[in-house]
Amino acid sequence: MKESLWDKDGLLFMFNYGYTKKKPERIYTTRCQLFWRTVILSPLAWFGVGLIFVFMFGLFFPISFLFGVRPSMFGGDDTICSYVSYKKWPIIFGHRILPIVVMGIVVASYLLYLSFSFIVFAFTRNQVYLFVGALIVLLTYGMVKLSKIEIGSLFWSHLIEKKNGWCPNVRFVNKEELLEARKEKN
Repeated sequence: MKESLWDKDGLLFMFNYGYTKKKPERIYTTRCQLFWRTVILSPLAWFGVGLIFVFMFGLFFPISFLFGVRPSMFGGDDTICSYVSYKKWPIIFGHRILPIVVMGIVVASYLLYLSFSFIVFAFTRNQVYLFVGALIVLLTYGMVKLSKIEIGSLFWSHLIEKKNGWCPNVRFVNKEELLEARKEKN
């Protein structure tokens, strides 16, 4: 099986193994494992996990209210379930109308009106086309720039590997050996 070479002084090694005492020569992994290790250790993933914890613990009671449930311990109910539904929500055509439904309809209507009026009154059709074209160019430029750095190269190679169904071994080497390997490949 072929070997995948990466820079031992590069961002990918520092990101995944910089906090450990492991030497680059002692790391035995595959590129798929390196990909998932990079995704799991990414600051964006940890930021998302932190937001989930804030959402679950800090906003759980107001959100549960929007869905029509409340903790049973606050009402003194003797139930097996820890959450019970409110009994006083209005019923229309046999369906209980929860606050989240009403809020969703109001917010969606307002956002549709706001976005439609903003686009119609603020921009001409040519300006909208120009904005969409500029957005496409910027996204393309960002993808090209991302593919030239180590982490971007890892993501692209992982997609190709998943398509082909194989994962080469990874070895971290110095820059000279990496350049020699790239010259031999070309």
